[in-house]
Amino acid sequence: MSHPQRLEDVLRTSDNVARLGGDEFVLLMQGFGRPENTVAIVQKLVDVLHEPVSVTGHNCKLGVSIGISLYPDHGKSSEELLRHADLAMYKAKYTGISILMYDHAININKDSH
Repeated sequence: MSHPQRLEDVLRTSDNVARLGGDEFVLLMQGFGRPENTVAIVQKLVDVLHEPVSVTGHNCKLGVSIGISLYPDHGKSSEELLRHADLAMYKAKYTGISILMYDHAININKDSH
């Protein structure tokens, strides 16, 4: 099964994915209520992306770092939400974990990554 098909099996038709550039994407999702519900669906996405994919007969695995920001807790504008998700993503990448929810403490420590 291809990665696009795998993603379609996890994401809803109301979810929006856009490529920001290079290897950075943004996923806009709504309607999850509690933050732990958001993390659960994003974990399913990570699990799908970690499955090997065959490229010219070679199995390849992707590494994934995801930063999450939630409206209105982490920002009220799209710019602020994107900036906070980006900070969380870079912190996740730096610490070697796949998923990190934005926390205001990241702003204080943003120069440490």
